Amino acid sequence: MATQSTKENVKNKNEIFNPEVQAIKEEFIKLHDMIPELISDDALKPLVDMIKGTDIDPVHFRNDLKLKIKKGLLEDYETLWRESNMEVNLHMLNSMKKQFEGQPPAWRPTGKTPEEQVRPIEHAINKKKLAYMEQLNKELQVELATIMPEVEANRDLMRSVLMQRSSTLQQLQNQNAYFQKISEDVKRLKRKVSEKIMEVTLAPNPYLKHLDNKEDES
Repeated sequence: MATQSTKENVKNKNEIFNPEVQAIKEEFIKLHDMIPELISDDALKPLVDMIKGTDIDPVHFRNDLKLKIKKGLLEDYETLWRESNMEVNLHMLNSMKKQFEGQPPAWRPTGKTPEEQVRPIEHAINKKKLAYMEQLNKELQVELATIMPEVEANRDLMRSVLMQRSSTLQQLQNQNAYFQKISEDVKRLKRKVSEKIMEVTLAPNPYLKHLDNKEDES
């Protein structure tokens, strides 16, 4: 018997059109869940022999291989079911089977090509898909209309931040240029002060010269 989780996994990946399609899928899953029991230990013996001399438990290794084979086959089945449009094809076949019940066996009793015969069903399916996409588009438009004001507000905020950043950067550059100019002025002033001090220091002192003259007179 198929596990509930396995059934749900397949159901979630493919919409069920009718009970007949669902029955086919469930029958496959029942057979799929029997795979580990159908794989004999002898079939896995070459792989199990490869782990001899290791710490791996052979029984656990064998059971794990069976589960991995089961999982891989289920994934292949789901891919085949999805990519080959199996559900739509089964739905078409079941519809045609019901449509021609009670009629004598014949090859294309309507005289139509297979494409012409299934075109109405394809049209109905495409209409459902289109309606779904239109509904999805409406929901997306509503969601977009809800978030657009916030997006615009964030854009305005970002523009304001960038403008403020540019203004602040310009102010910093101006201040840096001003400080560099002041620094150069201070350096020039220091040089002038130093030169003046040296000039005063090295110049003859009139007072000392006056004292020297008085000593000479005495």
